[in-house]
Amino acid sequence: MTKAVWRFMALSDLTNEITRDPSVFTGDEPAEMKTLEHVMKLIEDTISEVKNQAVQCLGQLTKILRDSHQDFVIEKLISLFNGKDDELRDVAGLGAVQTLFP
Repeated sequence: MTKAVWRFMALSDLTNEITRDPSVFTGDEPAEMKTLEHVMKLIEDTISEVKNQAVQCLGQLTKILRDSHQDFVIEKLISLFNGKDDELRDVAGLGAVQTLFP
């Protein structure tokens, strides 16, 4: 399998676990932030399927994030939305809609 497939599968598994039982993600604030940073980084992936899966995962994560982590997500999405890359701007816009209006 390619690395892109691994990234996609990891995001899919994380999304499924959070959907199934949100409490598996909550508790350890540094681990939450590190996971969130990785998901946000994957929004900038070179593979469209990985980007889309990262947005779906982000949509589930934002339902259970601490307020300070939600601020981080919104700031990151705004910076991507204001960037010059059209595809990232579209993905960030979609992420913003899913994040702010779950």
